[in-house]
Amino acid sequence: TGVAPEANIMPIKVLFDNGYGLMSSVISGIRYAAKKGVEIINLSLGGRSGSRALQEALEFAAKKGSLVVMAAGNSSGESPIFPAAYASDYSIAVGAVDNSRKMTWFSNRAGDSEISYVTAPGSSILSTVPGGYAKKSGTSMAAPHISGVAALAKAYSGETENNSIVNLL
Repeated sequence: TGVAPEANIMPIKVLFDNGYGLMSSVISGIRYAAKKGVEIINLSLGGRSGSRALQEALEFAAKKGSLVVMAAGNSSGESPIFPAAYASDYSIAVGAVDNSRKMTWFSNRAGDSEISYVTAPGSSILSTVPGGYAKKSGTSMAAPHISGVAALAKAYSGETENNSIVNLL
């Protein structure tokens, strides 16, 4: 809640303790959050392959009014990994920039053209870790910044549609 301190958070565990997991668990988590009326779903995760079931879960969330904010990936790619690869249809993908506002060397691009990139700080971000705090880097660090800004936009105007928020960002 650092960006949007009045926001309520509903943590939904979809990965194993080692940070890996099954896309079926991610799909279930997306659907569960959307059914519960979560307005902004942050997915600081990703994988190499998509599926029709994943697309359908993102579409379901969008129809329920949830904005899904997804990490673009950390493989220096020209396009986002999954599920962020589906962002142009259903939500938003986020790339990482450094403290000079330059795209980090590791960040996947978050869109097809530079003007459509959505980026946020993703290099050396202070984060909680078991036993305390540490600096972490990645698009998984950048996505929550955008989720927080989206929460602020929704709080400012509860009538704001997700497309309006995406365009604002």
